[in-house]
Amino acid sequence: MAIERVELFPLRLRFKRPFETAAGTVTTRDVAVLRLTDTTGVVGLGEISPYPHPRFGGLGDLVGAFELQARPRLEGCSIDSTASLLGELGSRLPAPAFAAVDTALLDLQARRIGVPLADLFDRPARRSVEVNATIASASPDDAADQARAFVQTGYKTLKLKVGMAEDRARVSAVREAAGWQTGLRLDANGAWFSAEAVNNIGALTEFGLELIEQPVKPDDLAGMHRVRESVLVPIVADEGVRDAADLRKHVQHGACDGVAVKLSQVGGPSRAHVLVDQAEAAGLFCIVTSTLDGGVGLAAGLHFAAARSEIELACGLATQAAFECDYTTGLPAVTDGRMALNGVAGLGVELDEARLADLALDLS
Repeated sequence: MAIERVELFPLRLRFKRPFETAAGTVTTRDVAVLRLTDTTGVVGLGEISPYPHPRFGGLGDLVGAFELQARPRLEGCSIDSTASLLGELGSRLPAPAFAAVDTALLDLQARRIGVPLADLFDRPARRSVEVNATIASASPDDAADQARAFVQTGYKTLKLKVGMAEDRARVSAVREAAGWQTGLRLDANGAWFSAEAVNNIGALTEFGLELIEQPVKPDDLAGMHRVRESVLVPIVADEGVRDAADLRKHVQHGACDGVAVKLSQVGGPSRAHVLVDQAEAAGLFCIVTSTLDGGVGLAAGLHFAAARSEIELACGLATQAAFECDYTTGLPAVTDGRMALNGVAGLGVELDEARLADLALDLS
């Protein structure tokens, strides 16, 4: 049995409203969906989700790397040889492209044996995962309106983007709208210098913060340590941790209390398991978040989080609703702040062929 067909679909997803962060405002998100089909017709899905970083590149660069390195090795590859194939591709592909291949092969394997992807790993998987809602608006009034709506639909935890003008006004507005029973975490996306971060976080602590992600630039480990030692709010590394070497450096510098694990930026579920094991051995907590993925990327994050029952904090996987439309069907809806596995084999999602055509992106 072998992989008979390899297909890649570059897509452009459109946000319902501008997504505003310290890094800028975006209105669209480009991804590429990988579909592998074996000789019996079983399918495996993966997603290339670019993430801004010098190590990676835009979607065009990632697709180019996939076409050069992965497609020739995937086409006709025996299903029994996929482990060695991943070993070969590990040093050849950027992490987001490798994540797509890893996810698609795991999805194919899970579908072939008829189990959810979360059940592939040698650990008990839970059936649902708590998730947070994300607010990315520069307007205090708009942020408060979003917070109020999210709480009314059952979310127990909100994440607010900071590092922009009127941070205090927006945090205050969100806290008032959400009430004190709702967890509130912040994400600065590396916008602050360390002294600035210490001052800003100290001034915002009164609003009851659960944690703050990436307060300073990803490569400023001394700054991360200074912030962590100076504030009472747990500090989470996000953009700064993409592999085991990054995590070791953070541990050595005492740079964080926890790690936000994005499957795309670390290279897929298989590598993410190793990273979480490493983080937990170092006494760090983990959360699973998305890179504003499409449906396949979010499903992969959900199944990974479900397979790591020790991840107790809400995960950042409830971003599908931010888009005008997605290219998949079957991704579980959020109910009372949780996403539940649907029990379907593999990732539990399917491609919507009509939407693939509507969202198609020409990279030529």
